Amino acid sequence: MTVFIYISNKLKLSKDKGQSLVEFAISLTLLLTLLVGAFDFGMAFLDYVALREAAQEGAVYGTIEPTDVTRIVDRVKDSSNRPVDFSTFSYSADCSNTEDGICVTITPTPCSGSEIMVRVNYRYQITMPFIGTIIGTDTIPLHATVSNVILSPLCP
Repeated sequence: MTVFIYISNKLKLSKDKGQSLVEFAISLTLLLTLLVGAFDFGMAFLDYVALREAAQEGAVYGTIEPTDVTRIVDRVKDSSNRPVDFSTFSYSADCSNTEDGICVTITPTPCSGSEIMVRVNYRYQITMPFIGTIIGTDTIPLHATVSNVILSPLCP
């Protein structure tokens, strides 16, 4: 009787031989997609942190010298070259622009008590090849905006 059960189980296992391989292939595809997606999300977050730090650097300088927009933009560009190379960014007075760039806005006048806003725009390139076709774009727009109160010069 034991031999019959053993043979019966062996025959059953041979019918299901390919099922495990198919399950493994589907599971591996999903797990690798999640892993690379998490990697992309982490790299995008790291780039956002770099944008935020660069915008903060420009805004801090702008609190002391709000009229020197060229130097504010230079401070943003010089803040870092990794993971984002800010030296290639251009200055734009239009803050609605979504291309890689820097925008500086002062409200209402460049004197003590007013507000200076530095915005840095960047388009993060997705590294995973199939996600772009799923979401419709290969880039993710990232924006970092920092606002500070202008400390000097005093208003007339």
